[in-house]
Amino acid sequence: MRGKRLLALSRGQESLPARWLERLLRDKGLPPSAEHFLSVDYEGQPSRVLLPVFFGQALACIVTERSLRTMSELNPQIEAQMERIAVSEPLMDFVMCLAPSVDPSLAPRFAELGLGLSDNPWGRQMLLSLQLDGIAPFRPEAIEPARRLVEP
Repeated sequence: MRGKRLLALSRGQESLPARWLERLLRDKGLPPSAEHFLSVDYEGQPSRVLLPVFFGQALACIVTERSLRTMSELNPQIEAQMERIAVSEPLMDFVMCLAPSVDPSLAPRFAELGLGLSDNPWGRQMLLSLQLDGIAPFRPEAIEPARRLVEP
């Protein structure tokens, strides 16, 4: 893939997909992405990442499993014709925290609201628009894979 164009579903070079790519290259003894690839283009929409690869305009892309699943439901040939060449361990996308000024007695209510999003149509739509599979209670060990990506 050296010298080829890579697309990534991401919000930019400081996001987890970009960090995962740099860690993957480093672990394989390869140079950083800026030296290894012709270009790495970051896009916010799954279709703008997957379809160019599907149609041969780019060699590879980095997407979430959820995005690949959704695009494959729309066009089953995507799943059939594309090959996974590397898969990360599950990564926590974000953590919701309350400011110290918030009344601590409200924390259980915020947690209840967040954890219950998938229980109603509005919540499911919100999760879908944020490209999230769901919300789970925080466990310190769940953040470890993402933390390892940002350590030197």
